[in-house]
Amino acid sequence: IDDGLITPADSFHVGNGLYQYNGKWVRDHYWRQGRDRGYLTVKEGIEVSSNVVMSKIVLKAYGDDPAKFVKGIDRIGLRKKLTWDVPLNGIEGTSSIRFPDDKVNYWSKTTLPWMSFGYESKVPPIYMLMFYNGIANGGKMIKPFIAKTLLKDGKVVEEYKAEVVNEKMCKDSTLIQIQDMLVGVIENGTAKVVKSDYFPIAGKTGTAQIASGGGYSDYYV
Repeated sequence: IDDGLITPADSFHVGNGLYQYNGKWVRDHYWRQGRDRGYLTVKEGIEVSSNVVMSKIVLKAYGDDPAKFVKGIDRIGLRKKLTWDVPLNGIEGTSSIRFPDDKVNYWSKTTLPWMSFGYESKVPPIYMLMFYNGIANGGKMIKPFIAKTLLKDGKVVEEYKAEVVNEKMCKDSTLIQIQDMLVGVIENGTAKVVKSDYFPIAGKTGTAQIASGGGYSDYYV
């Protein structure tokens, strides 16, 4: 959206939630139901967490230039190495985002569409927290800090303050559209269970494959 290559109103065929690309299957969480959903807009795809829509979006917009897609992620600041005010017991990590010219991690024909719905990338939870907080914070992405002050013998020896990682994650027009779609996740989509009668909520669900009885089942997370 920020690059002007897609709009929330653009639509993509999802059918029964199965899409084959380069011999591999992209599956939506409802694909076993056998229900034909026809076409979904980008907004609807976000609301129902459609992997098929996400993969078709990225192929349409960046199929001929995957490096532009990855550079966009990098520009936001998700690969920046950050230090933290307190030990996070290994969960802090650093993001691992593939690049097409990566000599270590092979970039395949399916890497780009799989990245569009969260596969083939590693982003620590605290980075995801920082990212979504940035969306809520008017596009300003701030590094989370756990402690406000460090005390020794009752005296302040160090004080921690907010550190801006990215002053402007995207255009204002893009941010408004993203916020609207995330509200739609709660109002119309996969997170209706947390909808409130008292105030609007924005959010995003995701799916993960969890080993169950020797196979895999899709669950919302």
